[in-house]
Amino acid sequence: MSSTGVHDIGGLEEEFGPIDLREHGYQLWEMQVHATLVLLAQQGLLTTDELRRSVEALPGHTSMSYYHRWAAGMTAICIERGTVSAADLNMAHGEPELSVGQQSLVTGQVVRVRREDARVRWRKPHLRTPGYLFGAVGVVERFLGCFPNPEEKAFSSNQEAGLQPLYLVAFKNKDLWKGMDVHGHDGITAEIYQPWLEIIDGKMETNQDPKDNVVRDIKVSSSKVDHGDHVHDTRHETEAEALRRETVHEDPIGEKTGQVLLKLLLEKKVFEINEVRKVVEKMDNTGKMLLGQQLVVKAWTDPEFKQRLLADGNAAADELGMVASNANAPTKFIVVENTSSTHHLIVCTLCSCYPSSIMGMAPPWYKSRSYRARAVREPRKVLLEFGLRLAAEMCLVVHDSTADCRYMVLPRRPEGTDGWGEKELIGIVTRDCLLGVAVPRE
Repeated sequence: MSSTGVHDIGGLEEEFGPIDLREHGYQLWEMQVHATLVLLAQQGLLTTDELRRSVEALPGHTSMSYYHRWAAGMTAICIERGTVSAADLNMAHGEPELSVGQQSLVTGQVVRVRREDARVRWRKPHLRTPGYLFGAVGVVERFLGCFPNPEEKAFSSNQEAGLQPLYLVAFKNKDLWKGMDVHGHDGITAEIYQPWLEIIDGKMETNQDPKDNVVRDIKVSSSKVDHGDHVHDTRHETEAEALRRETVHEDPIGEKTGQVLLKLLLEKKVFEINEVRKVVEKMDNTGKMLLGQQLVVKAWTDPEFKQRLLADGNAAADELGMVASNANAPTKFIVVENTSSTHHLIVCTLCSCYPSSIMGMAPPWYKSRSYRARAVREPRKVLLEFGLRLAAEMCLVVHDSTADCRYMVLPRRPEGTDGWGEKELIGIVTRDCLLGVAVPRE
């Protein structure tokens, strides 16, 4: 099946897996990143569509935590729009080493090509190292001299690029292309800059680890890569770590990315820290204010309000003093009603669009790649993992929130609750009911 990018995972079986239903709170830096988006959007310095485009283009998309992607994407847009400059960013992060300048490898040395560094400076890089060689092992044939770094020149037209040693490196075809009919002595040479090469101790080794079912032509590697100040783990370790970060949220690089952007924007007086605090406080309290639950209970007890809510969610919410549109972009709030014959389920397969103004911060599982991939393709199995089994005759409708609409489910009122008061009714309407993965229980 076709996909428009790494973010577009609806129905992709490669992303199938159990959905981690564990809950966790958000760290302060994550909420500050969210607040930064709100404030930049309110000042016309960023749009949600710009953020989506930037996040989708991040080369390290799948290995970053959710708010790491937001922080990196917003930084790219701020540089693009001139809100901050690349020089500002370099100063805040510490200037990278722009030039190696001196030859450190010799002819005959066994080297491995490093994997693409996901921590590039916020935009899709101009790489002169071909992807099929990432992680490949070869031998240095000759030193070609020192040349201006093309990856730096591609983005730094106003300054002289640093010099980098360039080598001709030889590779064996049999090591590069698994399963293809290649002659044992055939090979390839490529020109590789020194920062992309790491020394391998000992004799020439194969690129294919028999314990790791990695195929060279899908550009993955089983090697650990040391970039000096940080180490890239194996592909499997990286994927496991990315999944773990979705629930534990230990992401020091993402945290630093968000903090550096916030620091720059505060220094430039784009907004004040008190404004950030107010947005964070509002987000933190939204879930506790039970806005979604209040809408449901009002609809259960007022049939006329229910019809207005289903016809125009934004206007109905406004009747109760609620703003249903998300703070960072004008959104249409659509409420869909569960009935005796139809059940509704909410997902966003492209990112994690969610009615945060009504329901607070999205739960981790809602943003997970497993939920986003599976909800549109095997929704009944997904509901079973949440403990909800639908009758075979029940029609299940999945709403994929892919653009400017945000959805909430109006669940069926349980029988036997006719005499209940508002507080009792609110107590049985959970966030999961509003997303369609649960139903109210007496």
